[in-house]
Amino acid sequence: ASGRNKVPPRVPSPEEDIIGAPEAADGQHAHAGMVPDSELRRSLISVMASAGRWADAYNLLQQTANPSYSAYLSVLESYVNPGLWQNSLNLAHEMESRAHFRLNLKAYRLILRACKRRRRWDAAMEILSTMRERGVQTSNP
Repeated sequence: ASGRNKVPPRVPSPEEDIIGAPEAADGQHAHAGMVPDSELRRSLISVMASAGRWADAYNLLQQTANPSYSAYLSVLESYVNPGLWQNSLNLAHEMESRAHFRLNLKAYRLILRACKRRRRWDAAMEILSTMRERGVQTSNP
């Protein structure tokens, strides 16, 4: 008799199955028992970025509560080939302001490569100047 009133388990959508349940407004997960897998989410961002789906990678990054540094780097790297230097600068600013990350040499090199792709030497020179001001080592002493 007790089996008749059982609620069947909720089946996650394909997106939830891959990246975890969406978060509710209070920061809790909208569906009890479903915890987003941050490593899987980071991997999905990396795969999207590698496939040239930079907009999708960025959107998933934005939906991630606490994106890792490597997730940000994956999106930055996806901006290099199309030469999205302005997107790179915006994301670098977001990394510092939203996530409170300090940019490392790899991040700066990705931004510089995006600038190079579009021949934005003025932006590249500003970035090099910023690197010097912040004490980022560009080569071994």
